Amino acid sequence: MLSLAERANNFPPLPKFIKVKPCFYQNIQEEIPAQHQQLVKRIFTLWMSELCCLAHLQSYQVCFHLKAVVF
Repeated sequence: MLSLAERANNFPPLPKFIKVKPCFYQNIQEEIPAQHQQLVKRIFTLWMSELCCLAHLQSYQVCFHLKAVVF
């Protein structure tokens, strides 16, 4: 495991041409026990899809269908 000083912030992933840097470090394989990694990835995907729906101001029905496709 890397020390806090050796970790480079990697989230959110941003294109190189944007001057803003990622604000925190995230590594599911390193930080979450193996038996819980799949659950954490699913919850993270669900959370990100919810944020995406809210950001685009789409209706609940479209968001529900997006989540159904992911899972």
